[in-house]
Amino acid sequence: LFVIQRSDEGRWLFRNAGDQLNKLLGRDLGQHDCLDFWTGHDRRMVESLIDSVRESRKPGILHATGDTLTGTSVNIELTFAPLPNPQKAANQSRLLGLYQVLQPQLILKGRPVWRHRVTAIYPPKPDRQPPQVRLVASND
Repeated sequence: LFVIQRSDEGRWLFRNAGDQLNKLLGRDLGQHDCLDFWTGHDRRMVESLIDSVRESRKPGILHATGDTLTGTSVNIELTFAPLPNPQKAANQSRLLGLYQVLQPQLILKGRPVWRHRVTAIYPPKPDRQPPQVRLVASND
């Protein structure tokens, strides 16, 4: 689990991350930008997912492949969910995240995941208005 917070510059900084996640990613994540783990189009897709979670106040899920420097790959699932905002701002500034390796971590042999590539994005479900009955009167 981790918490990211939007900075005034628009960066998503790790506010809190567990030791296991620090070890898995090979660095201390304190004040590290969450988006720095992604490059190119993947970075823009992750940023769009985070923005949609922030604006909708609903969770979103991301599937990715993570690679070590030795080329070992693992499947990863990231979930982002909004946290209550004490200041009642229009948009969320903090998100709760879950970084989960979907295979046994023994496959990594203690090597950190350095590169991430998006394989699927499941954005927050939009609010849908229930169908409404329309009544039409005719004087014919």
